[in-house]
Amino acid sequence: MKAQIVSFHCVMKDSLGKVISSSFNQDVITVAPDSQPTSHAQNLRGLIEALQGVHTGEKKKFLMPAIDAYGLYDPKLVLVIARSELPKHLNARIGAEVPMNGRAYRIIRMDAKGVTVDGNHFLAGQDIYCDLEVVEAREAEPDDFDAPMVTPDQRYLH
Repeated sequence: MKAQIVSFHCVMKDSLGKVISSSFNQDVITVAPDSQPTSHAQNLRGLIEALQGVHTGEKKKFLMPAIDAYGLYDPKLVLVIARSELPKHLNARIGAEVPMNGRAYRIIRMDAKGVTVDGNHFLAGQDIYCDLEVVEAREAEPDDFDAPMVTPDQRYLH
């Protein structure tokens, strides 16, 4: 599949129809030659597949099963740690992020036993319904791959 530059609106809903996210994504490269998938891109395989070969003005409604959205929930990523293991500068509260082992964990419980953190994405284990509208799609040019980026995850979808 040839690389494309795609700008699109995407509304994501849970199984009850509640809007989880509504975003406008501009100038996303849908295929990056000779690159490895990033963890972010692996999380959104269903969206990545839906963007392949799209055309300007195209609209799609589709279901991303949990495995193709943010992955299955992994109970092994829930840990209880001592409060002393938290970074000293961290404002420890429910919902705060704690960087550990190259991953962001969320504090989900605090009690006398310690702090319970969860390394799963907050949407892990959930099927996601998507409404996608392609605002613009074009074939990528060689210069598109040389454009400055904030991070590869924000520009490339594999």
